[in-house]
Amino acid sequence: MTQDLRPLIREAGREYGFDAVGFARLGEVSDEHQSYLDHWLEEGKEAGMGYMSKNVEVRKNPIDKILPGARSVIVVAASYYPLRQQPKEAPQVAKYAYGPDYHDVLTEALVHLGEGINDRVAPHSFRCISGSVPFLERYWASEAGIGFIGKNRCMIIPGMGSFFFLAEMLTTLDLESEHPVRRPLCGSCHRCLDACPTGALSPEGMDARRCVSYLTVEHHDEVSPELSRRMGNRLFGCDSCQDACPFNRRPKPTKLFPSYDTILDLSREDITEMSLEDYHRIFQQSPARRANYKWMTRNCRLWLENNPPADADN
Repeated sequence: MTQDLRPLIREAGREYGFDAVGFARLGEVSDEHQSYLDHWLEEGKEAGMGYMSKNVEVRKNPIDKILPGARSVIVVAASYYPLRQQPKEAPQVAKYAYGPDYHDVLTEALVHLGEGINDRVAPHSFRCISGSVPFLERYWASEAGIGFIGKNRCMIIPGMGSFFFLAEMLTTLDLESEHPVRRPLCGSCHRCLDACPTGALSPEGMDARRCVSYLTVEHHDEVSPELSRRMGNRLFGCDSCQDACPFNRRPKPTKLFPSYDTILDLSREDITEMSLEDYHRIFQQSPARRANYKWMTRNCRLWLENNPPADADN
């Protein structure tokens, strides 16, 4: 009888700081999910994220296209929920960007896990993925039993919430799938849809063209007045749909992502005349640097327009 390696791998994954570890046999993505992706792209809901329409066939069927001989995918989740948050009146940065860039942190931890599996569990070839290749990570996370894709299109882990980064390891090990969660457990709840400030969320999914996260992170142009007015006090990213989600009543605090004080203490004064030097000092190695200096100063300008000082009329 072949030994079940999953408990050993899960134990190693938790030693490296991951909060959840799941497993799935690698294969072709379900017809339902392929159809959703095709329809989403056909309607242009990826907005300016042109990379989403590239390598679509790899996303739909990754067998032998990312790691030749890969049999399984190990999916890991790591909380980024901060121990302390910005004051509500401050220019708001999405919680995932409070600390160091997750690509670097997760890749390093995954490589250690892959090497640890070689040393402690079984020899294998592996490739780590952390947003670096076309791979439908939320789909594979649900296949691996990590959680389910909610109405806000986030991966929700029952009992822990959705403030998590996902990363994956393709491996030549033959690992049995966990229990897939292929349907949302949201029931009749629609708080995330109601909380979305721009109407980017609907029962049909997410339209990036209206999403504050897209507009402040990926959008390399001016934002229409109709949408910019709805951004409120959001400077970079948006957590509204997650903050409203009942599954996030007791979020799991992060172990891998300490927050930068320069972001936690960000103020009106910091963004009023933000120099390039200020930009580098405040955001350090944060994912917020995905918005370069030009687009971050655009975000600052929009925030100041939406949030005039209390004595502006005096």
